[in-house]
Amino acid sequence: MSTGAYASVCYAVTSLVLLAICLLAGERIWGFDAWGWFGIVALTVCSQLLGHTALNHLLSILGPLTVSTLILLEIPGAAFIAALMIGQLVPAGTILGLIVILGGLVLVVRGQAKPEPPTVPLESP
Repeated sequence: MSTGAYASVCYAVTSLVLLAICLLAGERIWGFDAWGWFGIVALTVCSQLLGHTALNHLLSILGPLTVSTLILLEIPGAAFIAALMIGQLVPAGTILGLIVILGGLVLVVRGQAKPEPPTVPLESP
C-alpha cells in the first residue's frame, strides 16, 4: 500500500472516530477565533501531514529500527524550536540528551548499512 493511500484511510478513520468522541463528550468543535483555526491548521499540516506521513514513508526506505530511533529526536527538537521561537532556555540535560540520541542514531544507522558482498577472486585456468 502506498503512503498516500495508507495516510488517507488512516487519517479519515481517526478523524471520524475523534469527531464521534468529541460529539459524545460534548466538546466544542467549532466557533474558534482566527488564531485558534490557525493553530489547528498549523498542527495538522506540520505535525500530521509533514511529520507523521513523512515517517510512514520513511519506513519503507530506512526500516522500522531507524525510523523509531529518529522519533526520539522529536523532544529535543521541540525544545530547540521553542528556544528559537519563544526564547525558552534549553536545559543542559536536553542538550546532553540530544547528544546521546544523536550518537545512538549514528550507531543504529551504521548498523543498518548493508555489508558489501565479498568478492571472490576469479581463478585462472
